[in-house]
Amino acid sequence: MRPRSPESLASRTRRRAAHQVAPGVRRRFSGDVQHAGLAGWQHADAARGHWSGLDGRGHSRSGRRDTGGVAARLAARREGRGLSRWAGVDDQDRLVTSAYDAIPDFGVLYDSVPLYAARQDVDFYLAEAKRTRGAVLEVGCGTGRILLPIARAGGAITGLDGSPAMLDRCRTKLAAESAAVQGRVRLTQADMREFNLGAVFPLIIAPFRVVQHLLTVDDQLKFLTRVANHLAPGGRLIFDVFNPRFDMLVGHDGVEREDTPEQRLADGRALRRTYRIARVRWVDQVSEAELIYYLDGERYVQAFEMRWYLATELRHLLARAGFRVREMYGDFARGAVVDGCPELVVVAENAGSTAGSPSA
Repeated sequence: MRPRSPESLASRTRRRAAHQVAPGVRRRFSGDVQHAGLAGWQHADAARGHWSGLDGRGHSRSGRRDTGGVAARLAARREGRGLSRWAGVDDQDRLVTSAYDAIPDFGVLYDSVPLYAARQDVDFYLAEAKRTRGAVLEVGCGTGRILLPIARAGGAITGLDGSPAMLDRCRTKLAAESAAVQGRVRLTQADMREFNLGAVFPLIIAPFRVVQHLLTVDDQLKFLTRVANHLAPGGRLIFDVFNPRFDMLVGHDGVEREDTPEQRLADGRALRRTYRIARVRWVDQVSEAELIYYLDGERYVQAFEMRWYLATELRHLLARAGFRVREMYGDFARGAVVDGCPELVVVAENAGSTAGSPSA
């Protein structure tokens, strides 16, 4: 859901010269590995298409960029949206708004990534849904990776997502299910900061780091307010984020690395994927990541930003929004939160609830 634009070797060199003490950092879905680039500065004048920055020796340089691409990136950043791009003429990647909807058949590509299929979160969220009496709301349901197993197990579930492409893929998969499963599912397109479904749920889930797309405190509180308004008395909010590994973040060199070796899709097309971290904004606790899909020789870049959190920060944020933490796990096997644990899995409830007591 978040933005970025192409970067050449020269651009990476400028950033290294500008920020020797602040390696750019980012992390994303690639096997729970946290990545880093080198953060530098570059000023863009969207109106005239000019840029200025530092070369590899620290000397000032300037040039011209595609005006539309700069303007699109800046506008998307202001609106909190993501950008994708695909290779265009003169090696200039073209920017388009939406990190999911711009790439052709993105839902199919997403479902073809082995790392996603191997995640251990499905059984965790399925078990939580089975404990729940009543319907579940999944925020960020995507292509139905978690939604469909819950529906197959007999649970009624509403799936909310901001991406038409992901929802279309989910509908296609849902159409292949039995009538009983289809009858348990409701899908809706909405912004996770602004949705109003006119219903309450005993369980609201936001799996696979959905909350990490909320970059600012204002956005985080908007989301939590929406959740509170849709949570039934005694209900629970469950979500997960990665636990930052700063050694990995600082140590990364910012180059593309493969996380999905070449494979054939069902229609015969060849798919390979790499990832890289374009920049880290340490003060914002935001990483700027890129997932690069190579599809039959065409290069598509999904560029987005992710906000990383620490465990204590999450407790403070939830308390500020009127929640309290009942449980916090370090993995989907419900292990303890300790140094080096891969995940922060949070089970929260309204602070006024008497259904349980907060965890230590």
